[in-house]
Amino acid sequence: EGISKEMYRGMGLSPSHCYSIVHVAAAKQGAVRLVKLRNPWGTGLKWKGDFNDHDETNWTDEVKAEVGADDLGTDGGIFWMTLQDLRKYFNSITICPYRDGWSEARLTSVFPPSLEGPQPAFFLERPANGSHSEVLLSCMQPEERQSVTTMTADLGLVWFRVPMGSKPRAGANASSEPYGSNAMHRQKLHYLDSMERQVRDTAVTDYFMEEPESSAGWLAVPLSFNQRVPSNSSSHSFGAGSGPKRFTFASFSAREIPLRAVDVAPEVVRDALVAHVKKVGTCGNRSNGVELWKLAEAGLVVYLENASSHFVELNVELTELFNMTVSRGVQADSTGDLSMKSRDMIPPMHGMVVFVAAAMPAGHSYRFSSRFVPKHDHGPGPGHSPALREPGDALHTPFYLDSAVPFGGGTGHGHGHGHARGGRQGFFS
Repeated sequence: EGISKEMYRGMGLSPSHCYSIVHVAAAKQGAVRLVKLRNPWGTGLKWKGDFNDHDETNWTDEVKAEVGADDLGTDGGIFWMTLQDLRKYFNSITICPYRDGWSEARLTSVFPPSLEGPQPAFFLERPANGSHSEVLLSCMQPEERQSVTTMTADLGLVWFRVPMGSKPRAGANASSEPYGSNAMHRQKLHYLDSMERQVRDTAVTDYFMEEPESSAGWLAVPLSFNQRVPSNSSSHSFGAGSGPKRFTFASFSAREIPLRAVDVAPEVVRDALVAHVKKVGTCGNRSNGVELWKLAEAGLVVYLENASSHFVELNVELTELFNMTVSRGVQADSTGDLSMKSRDMIPPMHGMVVFVAAAMPAGHSYRFSSRFVPKHDHGPGPGHSPALREPGDALHTPFYLDSAVPFGGGTGHGHGHGHARGGRQGFFS
């Protein structure tokens, strides 16, 4: 971050280029940590920083012997650098997992341009030869240079336990409706865990599968939002993708685990996002049965849960937007500054994903403020501004909290408000 292409070239590195890690080693009792790299092209620029081929100051005979550097100055694009410089000049490392005897399964799918209609998910069936297995789950996408949309998507993953009676049907018995279209099926899913959503080429997580006899397996639901077209088509859709985004889902496991693709209803994606926000997000404001949740992860997600016996009016301002896709769209003022201001009436015993502001590559920023107040009824005027998509907006439409406990503390005259600023990593103040 903060390094220009000219600075990269000045240090002997090619910008936006992949290098292979050949070896890692330490010298001087761990005080010197080195990484041996190779430029796959084998020619062109070569590292000019510390521990380059001609650095006689750092390359003492003792250090060479300790790390086995017997190929300095040879051809083939081989060079060494410190771990500190690696972290400074490279923004990601991709690891290819391999374990002898493990089973591997891969399926390619696409994120549709919107959250309307069927969405991609994957069913991992409980192993027939035992219920225990270590599993690596991964989502991968083409690099920006190979992507149809030329932009790296945000990638996250949520997985649920599926009870035996709710196993997604396959083949000739497959349902004509996406899995989870029926709320009864969604209510039976049991949230297990989730992986942080980030703007990255590859997302990998390690988990131990330990399923009871009553389990049919897992439903893995990928989360990605920065390529989606905002639900409010009348507003600007800066940065949003205009076509499907291809990706690959893979599982690596100690036991063979059957894997197949499943089309799920967009409400399943919404429920997965809410479960993830409540697991790793923060409840910044809580008052009389109303909770406002925020998750500053690859942007900002805001979710309100109204377990009170009253309507709640929530007003939000998302301003000073830079390099983000907002699920409810944005507006530009006369100076070109982007913002999203919303007003929503959330009924009693309902939850609502207010918006997802998804980061795009190369940094983002925003300013966020909110205030909610209880109301005795819906009141005049529309319930949502900007208006939600018709005939249905699965991500943003308030949904019934069937498992919530109503707040019974008087008339509920509390209120809440909050402010936040966010940057590349997102933070609250």
